[in-house]
Amino acid sequence: MSYSGGSTQKQWSASFHEVMNDDKGISMFKEFLKNEQAEHLLLFYLDLLHFHKAPSSELKKYARDIYNTYIVTKSPKAMSLLRTTKQELDNIFADIDKNEVTHATFDKAGQYIYGLLQEDYFKRFIRTPQYEAFKTIKNKKDTIVICKLPGEELMHKPIKAHLLLPGSKSYMLVDVFVTNFRITFGNWDTQSRSNNDLELLNEVCAIYLGAIHNIGILVKKNGVLMTEFVEIQAKDVRRIEFRIDTILSSQFIDALEPTKEFVKHIKNLAFPSVKTDLFAFCYKPSATTDASKGWQIYNVFEEFLRQQIDMQKWRFTNINHGFTKCYSYPETFVVPHDIQMRP
Repeated sequence: MSYSGGSTQKQWSASFHEVMNDDKGISMFKEFLKNEQAEHLLLFYLDLLHFHKAPSSELKKYARDIYNTYIVTKSPKAMSLLRTTKQELDNIFADIDKNEVTHATFDKAGQYIYGLLQEDYFKRFIRTPQYEAFKTIKNKKDTIVICKLPGEELMHKPIKAHLLLPGSKSYMLVDVFVTNFRITFGNWDTQSRSNNDLELLNEVCAIYLGAIHNIGILVKKNGVLMTEFVEIQAKDVRRIEFRIDTILSSQFIDALEPTKEFVKHIKNLAFPSVKTDLFAFCYKPSATTDASKGWQIYNVFEEFLRQQIDMQKWRFTNINHGFTKCYSYPETFVVPHDIQMRP
């Protein structure tokens, strides 16, 4: 297998990002690296991601832990870095109380290790049974679909994102689905919410394409971590926000294109150049549907059972069979159980 071709290299880079942005992928890659005696390289990189999110007041504490674990020569998890990078870090931590520590302190080391993981170890990982297992699991995840309406179709591969929960400052990991009718969410973190909560959340957060007023995107970069905040403002004054976290690679920036394409796709669907491209105009019932049999779509028995009507207090009557009593009433309907019906 060759990785020299441009398009093939992009695919390989995208596969690496796919693994590094998936918990199961990271776990399988870690197992592979353990056999290669290189697990500490991935652990350093994951710790570095947490370091980039740390508040400034705690940076030196986190920095000491990373330095002592991965940089100090005598540490069991010491990494082999470029000599100049190692020297720069040694100089900083020789007198850390006086020297400045920022979120970018370990970036040179992080970029070097990331490149090593991507260009060396990942090439071997994709030839292993672990990677094939990951792809199988990933493909199964991608086939999970939402309950769609007649005529509704998925228009883009679902993506992982963190949804800002309404009325709070906390996020929940979800799949974002875009159809030709709406944007909705699935595969919620069910461990922290009841089914009723999840149904309510999806009802509150789902937004129909025709109801979108504006879509904005804000990109924040912190070292090797890029976070894209997508905000959707609805015409009913709702505001839906989710974020997409991506691990940056200075060498393969093309792997970020899927996120840009995703947002662009939403805009094209929500604001089509021709308004008749909206779902309400383009979807038509199947030609086999007989519009003259509209009453058959509604089943009075199923409907009242669905509403869990107490049938000890109510009962069905077909006194209007053939619409002989009232042409504007259905043939069968529900009346109080004790009511006396006159012929």
